[in-house]
Amino acid sequence: MEEKDTWSTILLGGIYVLGEIIVTSPNKEVTQLVEKIRNELNVYVTVIETSFEAAVSLVKGVLYQNPERIKVIASGGATMELLRQALPSAHMVSIHPTEYDIVLALDQVRMFGKEIGLFLAGSEDPQVIEKLSAVLDLKTKIFVYNNWKELEFQVVKARRAGIEVVLGVGERISTFVRQEGLQYVSVSAGENTIRNALARAKDIVTLLEITKTQEETKSRRELFTKGLVAKYCFDDIIHANSKMSSIISKARKYANTDCTVLIRGESGTGKELLAQSVHNEHSVRSKGPFIAVNCASLDDNLLKSELFGYTEGSFTGASKGGKPGLFELANGGTLFLDEIGKMKLEPQGNLLRVLQEKEVRRIGSERVIPVDVRVIAASNEDLEDLVRKGSFREDLYFRLNVLKIALPPLRERAEDISDQVVFFLRKFSFKYNKAIYTLPPLVFQKFSNMNWPGNSRQLENLVERCVVLADNEEDLSDIVMELLEEEFGDTVFSTERGDNLAKDQISVRISTLAEMNIEIVRRMRARAKLSNSELALRLGISRPTLTKMLNFN
Repeated sequence: MEEKDTWSTILLGGIYVLGEIIVTSPNKEVTQLVEKIRNELNVYVTVIETSFEAAVSLVKGVLYQNPERIKVIASGGATMELLRQALPSAHMVSIHPTEYDIVLALDQVRMFGKEIGLFLAGSEDPQVIEKLSAVLDLKTKIFVYNNWKELEFQVVKARRAGIEVVLGVGERISTFVRQEGLQYVSVSAGENTIRNALARAKDIVTLLEITKTQEETKSRRELFTKGLVAKYCFDDIIHANSKMSSIISKARKYANTDCTVLIRGESGTGKELLAQSVHNEHSVRSKGPFIAVNCASLDDNLLKSELFGYTEGSFTGASKGGKPGLFELANGGTLFLDEIGKMKLEPQGNLLRVLQEKEVRRIGSERVIPVDVRVIAASNEDLEDLVRKGSFREDLYFRLNVLKIALPPLRERAEDISDQVVFFLRKFSFKYNKAIYTLPPLVFQKFSNMNWPGNSRQLENLVERCVVLADNEEDLSDIVMELLEEEFGDTVFSTERGDNLAKDQISVRISTLAEMNIEIVRRMRARAKLSNSELALRLGISRPTLTKMLNFN
């Protein structure tokens, strides 16, 4: 007769949650005790109500589906031994009936006054049972088994030996016993035995979590030491532009997948900043390394050796002992390939193989190394055009272009420029120990009017130069206007780009009379490069009045 294999999981808020501890149970009584005690101890438990090979099969299935979730297996008897053989590296806790549990069962059968047969799984100590039986003045014969076939054989053997009452563990034994016309008394692990076993299992789970946290902290510290970390997250992307908000929202959804990501955008638009944010948003990979490589900065052979590694003696100049490639170093994390369009065709083929097979082979080696790496690629070139020209593999392009993000240039998100200027002012003021934090509104407007072909990188560089040259906020405005003119020419002072004004002419934006006067003064100072005294004399105003106009916010 086949026993129905059943197993249950914790029910939390109507959702089944797989426990951290698996318990194999021989019968419904033990299952009920486990459910009761796991509530008292507040532990997550999965109960599998079956024994022997069936229990091993179910446990292995649960572990296969949730290898990170399951921490401890609690079992007993022959089932425990089979589990140890099948899963030698798993953490196990025994739920054998104790001597006290056996004494209670033996005492229960004394009333029968008949010869008793006690069925034990192969791992249990028969000498303890024999001593207990002697103390209770009982005639007990022990039958040992390791699987269902042996158990069935031993039941028949017991009947032929004149045994009338059988003690054993589990419902299936009772079925065999009753089929042979014998009486059956169950020996079960008592409540205290199960409570102690689950308490030990809970302690192991706690210890494993502490160890895991310590290892992750150590690993993270080592990554920081080596510089293999992503410093930025989505909250570090300074923006007010609605298009950028939409892009960031899309990138957040992309982040917790393992799909490749292709980021498109002009130089300086923040492609690596976005790649680091995607890495740090991933619940698992954020704990692993983030490695960035610029494909344009390395020649063909050097790029291959950097990406895939090499063995000792594989080429002239190869390091002794060989060297792991960036794919190996990025295992469990993210590899960011910037300027992917500059990669030559041969390493493109090697990269495609890694993405398809999830394994690398070092230069000069025949051994393949499995890797778990997410690739994020970036390009400021038109990859479709490169594919048409034959300089970029079409199959690699489609392999990379699973999730795609296009970053707009700064000129299309002018509303973000003022916020970025403020951020860079504070950043470099702190760096150079200066108290420079803001600018007049008119100067902010000048920043926003510029084209910024180098995007945020160009903006950051110019703000840093301004802070380096300025002693305080009072002279910052003049320095900004001077550097903007150097960077962009007369477009700084034009209301429309493309104005051609004579050298003795200036153009100002129509606003209040006071603001236009101030802009005229600043424009003249920047163009004529006069001192404050010379400028005041030329304008026919006093120097205090000039200083007040220049410092107007």
